[in-house]
Amino acid sequence: MILSTIAQGVVLQTSSIHKLFLFMIILGTTFSGKNIVALNFAIESVPIEFQKLVVSVYWAVELMSIILWSFYYQKLDKNWFPLQASYFVAGIFTLIIGIIFFPESPKFLYSK
Repeated sequence: MILSTIAQGVVLQTSSIHKLFLFMIILGTTFSGKNIVALNFAIESVPIEFQKLVVSVYWAVELMSIILWSFYYQKLDKNWFPLQASYFVAGIFTLIIGIIFFPESPKFLYSK
């Protein structure tokens, strides 16, 4: 999450095409980590009776965001900057909330 947020910030600020390509590649590699690691962490952090709900909500939000972004690009505006900026702000917000409220690892805390 930290690497993804840093890469988004560099993409928004850079004027160099080489840096842009490099950090877009980094963003692409962090996408799978978000979908695998973050989902597993979310599943481990909730009680067993809510785990199926967490998975359903996670993928529903992911699907709706892809549909809304596609609509935005096709019908409203072809500029990538506003969406990338909003994703950057949401990433910083999520990172701060995660650091403050979530434990290091549920399995680590359970093993203590």
